Amino acid sequence: AKVTVTSDIDGSVIGTYYIVIYGDIDGNGIINYNDSTALSSALNGDGVSGAVKKAANLTGRDVTMNDVNVIAQAADKNVAIDQSKGKIV
Repeated sequence: AKVTVTSDIDGSVIGTYYIVIYGDIDGNGIINYNDSTALSSALNGDGVSGAVKKAANLTGRDVTMNDVNVIAQAADKNVAIDQSKGKIV
């Protein structure tokens, strides 16, 4: 999720930050099937990078279809993702 901090005084941007919720590929704060679909599409297209890569990498060194499957399982509540480590529990 992208968070932009602005000044209450003049509205200027103080900073922009990315909050990683492991498994949340589309950045809406919820892990659901949209995330597994988005990751699958990215893997079949241009790939993943940045915060998306960090949020998607749940099973090893590289983001693969295994990560898509884990996210789908998390959406079904069949597995949990440890948000402090980015790993399934």
